[in-house]
Order: sequence, then structure tokens, then C-alpha cells
Amino acid sequence: MSEIPSKKYFQSKSTETGFIRDPLEKVYRLCNLLKDLPNIPTINKKLALKGGTAVQLGYFGFKRLSVNVDFNFIGSLDRDEMEADRKEIRTILDDLFREHGYIHDPPTSHYAEEQFFLYYRNSMGNRDKIKFEINYVDRLPSLPLEKRLLEHPFELIGDVNVLTYPAEELFAGKIRACLERATPRDI
Repeated sequence: MSEIPSKKYFQSKSTETGFIRDPLEKVYRLCNLLKDLPNIPTINKKLALKGGTAVQLGYFGFKRLSVNVDFNFIGSLDRDEMEADRKEIRTILDDLFREHGYIHDPPTSHYAEEQFFLYYRNSMGNRDKIKFEINYVDRLPSLPLEKRLLEHPFELIGDVNVLTYPAEELFAGKIRACLERATPRDI
């Protein structure tokens, strides 16, 4: 099981960064999970990070917190291969989430996506959750993917490198989401 630092550590990071402690702990937990993904051969070339976490930590240098993780499956355009990979990825993620001490229900699953809600007790003892989502429809990137270092203030985690989209494609996705959802979080 992955060790999570104490309340004192997160309070110190809160003071250092100016972010509220509990959402900051959530970002720590996200980064801790993301750090392990490149080490899993079945996953490291089949999931590409997208959305707010990729934008905020990959391009803006930890200026705003993003508290969920969104991926696109990019392993195969063939539907049968995608379905086979999907089952294998689900099993691998179940093991990874358990190793990190998360409790989760079976993912909510639709053809287009799967959402895992990872439940935990934070450093204050309160119940919290992380959303980990994989989209299985948008399997073909428009531009070449890239490995990117995510910026974060957690020296205990070390470097977090992920497969993600170039800035143009990430920002296009955020603009599309803003137009479709019309929620303040997309601005």
C-alpha cells in the first residue's frame, strides 16, 4: 500500500502553495497514481492524459488545482481489440487502486467511457473520493502524443511523467468542453 503523508505535511504544503489542504491532498493522491502508470506496460502506451489535470499540471505550472483524472484510450482503433484491452486495463487498474489503498465500486461503464470513483479517508479522517475516467470513443489523436513532466510541489512523489496530448489538442478539448457544458470550471 502506498504511504500517504500526515496532516502536518499537507498543512505545510497548503501554507507553501496557498491552496486549501484537502484539495491539495487530492492532487497529491492523483500525482501518486499517475506516477505509477508509465511503469505498467499494458497501460503506458494505451492511455493518454487529457483535460484539466493535463492542462494545469502539464502546461500552467501548478496555478490551479484539478481534482480528477481523465484519459482517452488510444491503444487501438479496432473495436474488438479495444474491448479486449478495456477488460485488461480494468483488471490492472483494480489492482493499482487496491495497492494505493482505495476502495471503489465497479466502474460505471457505458460504451463511451468508464468512471472509477476511488474512496479514501483523507489526512483529517474525512471520507473523500477521486474520479478516474477513461474515454473509449476518442481513440485517434489529431496530433502526435508526447511525454510530459507534470509540475507539482510534492517532493515525496518525485517526477511524474505522463503520455498526453500537445497543448493545441488539450486546449481545443477544453474549449469544446466549455461550449458543451457551459460550466465555470472550464474557463
